[in-house]
Amino acid sequence: MVQARYRLWIASTLMLLALAACNNPNQPAANNTQSPAATTQTATSPETPASSGATADPKTTFALMKEIVAKTTAAVKAGNFGKAKQEFQNFDDGYWSKVEDGVKAKSAKTYKQVEDNIDNVTNGLKAAQPNKAKILTALQSLSKSINSYASTL
Repeated sequence: MVQARYRLWIASTLMLLALAACNNPNQPAANNTQSPAATTQTATSPETPASSGATADPKTTFALMKEIVAKTTAAVKAGNFGKAKQEFQNFDDGYWSKVEDGVKAKSAKTYKQVEDNIDNVTNGLKAAQPNKAKILTALQSLSKSINSYASTL
């Protein structure tokens, strides 16, 4: 009887400790394999999409978008369309979505140009046989549009 109570007490204690650990926001998750620095990283590089807590500063966002376009362009020039597709996904999903409403409000023309070029690049990279020249033309046009708008910030 004493042994059963002792086991019950140990099991209860372990459950309380587990619950306390789950409710402690300062305690890292047990299954988190990243270092604490990696989990608190802000958007300082294109590899960190804006949707994960990027800065709201449009100048920084546009600088990061320019970097993504440059990396995507380099990948397309090298014929590495898989890498280009991966790089460019950060542009639309991570950064453009954070500034597009402001661009649209300030310049509907620039907004349309960027949207059209995003579509051209995305569709070009999805093609079974990507057309390098068309994708590069769309990236160049996209670069001009974002550089032009960024200079007004």
